[in-house]
Order: sequence, then structure tokens, then C-alpha cells
Amino acid sequence: MLAALAEWAGAHKAAIYLQAQGDNIPALQLYERTGFSEICGYRYRTAG
Repeated sequence: MLAALAEWAGAHKAAIYLQAQGDNIPALQLYERTGFSEICGYRYRTAG
């Protein structure tokens, strides 16, 4: 699925950005194996 998405994005001059929580090791490993790398982190904010 990621390969098909990357192919479509390349053909349409689009970018792909994926998000996963830092403790989601399987997702992070999958993304790394398919050529993605981390460019920034993020945090959830809640009121109160």
C-alpha cells in the first residue's frame, strides 16, 4: 500500500507525510524499511 501511495504521489508531484506515536515501534520500523525518515516530532495537547 505504501509503495502504491508513493508511486501515485510521485506521478502527481505530491508529498507523503506519515504520523505515528513514538511508542508505535512496528509502525516506525515499517516506515523506516520503506524509505521514510523522521523529520519532526509532535505532542498532543489537552485542556485542563
